[in-house]
Amino acid sequence: MFAALSDVVLALDSDGGRLSIAPANDTLLYTPPTELIGKTLHEVFPEKEADFFLHNVCRALQARRTHRVEYQLALASHTAWFDASVSPISNNSVLWIAHDITSAKCAEEELRRQLHFTEAVTASLGEGVYALDQNGLVTFMNPAAEAALGWKLTEVIGRNMHELIHHQRADGTRMLRSECPLLSVLRTGKTIKVEKDVFVRRDGTLMPVSYTASAIATKGKVSGAALAFHDISHQQLLEEQLRQAQKMEAIGQLAGGIAHDFNNLLTIISGYSARLVAGETAGSVKQKELLEIQRAGERAALLTQRLLAFSCRQLLKPRVVPLNTVVTGVEPMLRRMIPEDIDIAVQLNSATGNVKVDVAQLEQVVINLSVNARDAMPDGGKLTIETTNATLDELYVRQHPQVTAGPYALLVITDTGVGMDNETKTRIFEPFFTTKDTGTGTGLGLSMAYGVVRQSGGHIWVYSEPSAGSTFKIYLPLVSLQMAPLPAVGHDSLQQAGQETILLVEDDDGLRDLVAATLIDNGYFVISARDAADALEQAAALNDPIDLLITDVIMPGKSGASVAKQLAGERPAMKVLYMSGYTDAAIVRHGMLNADMAFLTKPFSPTALALKVREVLNGGLV
Repeated sequence: MFAALSDVVLALDSDGGRLSIAPANDTLLYTPPTELIGKTLHEVFPEKEADFFLHNVCRALQARRTHRVEYQLALASHTAWFDASVSPISNNSVLWIAHDITSAKCAEEELRRQLHFTEAVTASLGEGVYALDQNGLVTFMNPAAEAALGWKLTEVIGRNMHELIHHQRADGTRMLRSECPLLSVLRTGKTIKVEKDVFVRRDGTLMPVSYTASAIATKGKVSGAALAFHDISHQQLLEEQLRQAQKMEAIGQLAGGIAHDFNNLLTIISGYSARLVAGETAGSVKQKELLEIQRAGERAALLTQRLLAFSCRQLLKPRVVPLNTVVTGVEPMLRRMIPEDIDIAVQLNSATGNVKVDVAQLEQVVINLSVNARDAMPDGGKLTIETTNATLDELYVRQHPQVTAGPYALLVITDTGVGMDNETKTRIFEPFFTTKDTGTGTGLGLSMAYGVVRQSGGHIWVYSEPSAGSTFKIYLPLVSLQMAPLPAVGHDSLQQAGQETILLVEDDDGLRDLVAATLIDNGYFVISARDAADALEQAAALNDPIDLLITDVIMPGKSGASVAKQLAGERPAMKVLYMSGYTDAAIVRHGMLNADMAFLTKPFSPTALALKVREVLNGGLV
């Protein structure tokens, strides 16, 4: 009977564990079974194993009932695992029946190793992973999922996952369990990929996610599902920033185009009104009325300048200055503009470096932001203006697509006012958008600030919450150049009149007539052309020299630069003065002009035109 068994059978007494029945299978022990009868455990096994056997013999005899024990035993050829039952068969002996479970133990160890490897892999993933059984109950969750959702695996194991992180419908309402996309995975076994969904974290906050869910099959049947999800909050932020940047660019192009066309009209309005004012008796009613028209034109010109500033199409006059100098220069004016119930704190870091900016424009940016801060604190508060150096790294650049990594000078303007909600923040830099009462603001202050900073190579960001104030951060590229001297002045001393020949090219009839009349009034001989072809034709028919070409930059057909280039080959002594409503570096950047060419910004007054013409003809500054 023993020989037919695959198990090990030992009969042991309490007298040193003496064997009275030995196994028939002699491969499991050190010596043949016939030589074991009557020997004690210490005579057969090493001391440690013998003590283990004897302990369990005594345990069974004392308890007078069978107990099970699992143990490992070093055999002659290998180490084996056994599962044994130890049963009393008399007052001083037990029957020890052991089953070899080595293969099962090895399989269990391999499974444990694989599970450990799988857990290590899922723990290292940046994506959250959780698994469900066929009823939607949680069976697994990796650390990334725990961190993202706010739940621990020990808290959610065996619970319904949909109830814990219920999805949101597109309208923000809670999705029913029957609508859960995972149900189709459990039902059909097909993998699904969802680009945009919303999970609800443990604390109730929403988390936009994308995820992939696949079925888990056991013996050909779906027994559950595994889902890997990724938090796309950062991706959505970048997409929103990109959409905002594209919107601002589109608005900027529209604003720049309107300003360009409007500048032609304003030049005509301001020019003719100036001519009419000069012809009226000083102090007369008619002159006063004309002066009002002239002032209205000047105010409209200021609006177009702000539109051009927003659209990055104004002509800046940058020079290298310390950022601190700009702030200290405008501080006295701010203290006069800001009421006494608002505390102004100016904190300048002496190490803040130099920036290349149009000082007047940057001062206007500081004024605009400070005035907005004042209006946001009707009951008083604190306005803080700080400067320092900052380095924007690649991580910041990934979060702000328009930014270039590198060193910057940082100007920070903070108030303790009413703050802004998210909807307002997304629109504050748009032209004519304002939260102020009708008639109290143009809505161009922040758009102008946006344009000046962007055109200076910098970036402006706002951080604000309702009732928590606002902080504007302006990053301007640091430069190592030395400070440039202040530009020379003295236009007023220039002679305005002359007698040279001027070729005028302008496609706007009204503006062309005004410029021609102004030049003729100042003694010049003027040849007027409506476009490039007309100008080249008239120049070819003229044998006399042309002293100056005045041309619009952008015209139908050939550009002003093309006309100048063609005529320069035939008339090398001819000087050129360009004019345009697109008063920005874009004209230079796009290759229409060189940076050192003479340029006149529309709108301009008759006096400004005459002074500029004389300046160019005299070979002076352009």
